[in-house]
Amino acid sequence: MKKLLLLALLIVINSYTTTLVLAQNYTNPDTTSSIVLSWEKNHPERQAWSKSLISDLDSHLTIFDEAKDITSFCPKYETLSHDQKLNMLGEMIVSVAHYESDW
Repeated sequence: MKKLLLLALLIVINSYTTTLVLAQNYTNPDTTSSIVLSWEKNHPERQAWSKSLISDLDSHLTIFDEAKDITSFCPKYETLSHDQKLNMLGEMIVSVAHYESDW
């Protein structure tokens, strides 16, 4: 569990430090671009944050898939589609970030 939380924290930190670069260069037309995270509500400027975070999560998804305690966070994780997994993980990080920074 500690490894999963540490990885999530590292992804959040990495997302914030690279958001502008990734947002400017983001051209991936896949379905993950349709994922809308809760911090975007009434703040469309945060779409760049979401795209960056989802992109990072997507590139590390196998790590989360192999985590033995992932069902502690989401009991039905193993039955989720690819995009649903990204959405769940994104919302988990968004909720941590909310209390850390009150976005």
